[in-house]
Amino acid sequence: MTTKRVLADLGNKLDLKLRRRVPVVHQTESSECGLACLAMVCGHYGRNVDLIALRRQFNLSARGATLAGVMETGTHLGMETRALSLDLCELSDLRLPCILHWNFNHFVVLVSISKKGFVLHDPARGRRIVDPSEMYQCFTGVALEVWPGSTFVQETVQNRISMRALLRGVHGIRGALTKIFCFSFFIETITLMMPVGTQLVMDHAIPAGDQGVAYAHLRRSDVFHSVTGHGQYDTSLVNNRYGNADKRAMAVRAFPPSAPVATGIF
Repeated sequence: MTTKRVLADLGNKLDLKLRRRVPVVHQTESSECGLACLAMVCGHYGRNVDLIALRRQFNLSARGATLAGVMETGTHLGMETRALSLDLCELSDLRLPCILHWNFNHFVVLVSISKKGFVLHDPARGRRIVDPSEMYQCFTGVALEVWPGSTFVQETVQNRISMRALLRGVHGIRGALTKIFCFSFFIETITLMMPVGTQLVMDHAIPAGDQGVAYAHLRRSDVFHSVTGHGQYDTSLVNNRYGNADKRAMAVRAFPPSAPVATGIF
């Protein structure tokens, strides 16, 4: 067997091992646990999709997804799904990773079962190992098996938002940033120069009794404090004027509104 063939087989084994890992996807809103769980299961089978891409593609209720909604979304992603009602002792028979209904208001991914307990990937809390007593209290008895279907495609679908895209359409932001930069540069420059003037007055003007130099330095200090106050006031006006508008515009670009869907377990 040639070296090239050995390296190819090793690469395939490593790639298969990496695909079998279940990534941890954290939800950014309380209603996104279902989408986050689907993203984790898809990542396990080789389709890396982030929440931004899923949020843009599928409607999401502000009150969270239902089990039927999660199944429908999984079907659109090329996955086969099967909802089951089972007891705690039957979890070992499930096809893992699978999605569990948790506390009647949440979804988690069951990754594996070991002697230490049940390994969960919780969209709200990350990777956890849960003992049987907590599993008995929180697991509602509803599980969703998810696996690749005939239309499943291994790919990377990530919708990264650049800073330019976030700021696009926010009117006047360039002028506001320029004004803030000029004020900050001027204030910092004068702040560095003031100790030098004070040292010159202390070392030369006061010992020589030169009151004109001392008064000139005091006048410069008054001007500096006046300009600093005006600069800080103008900067706060700029921040108040554009801050809320920028947040609204960036939020709309990052989290587009979605139509409501039905809620409930099923």
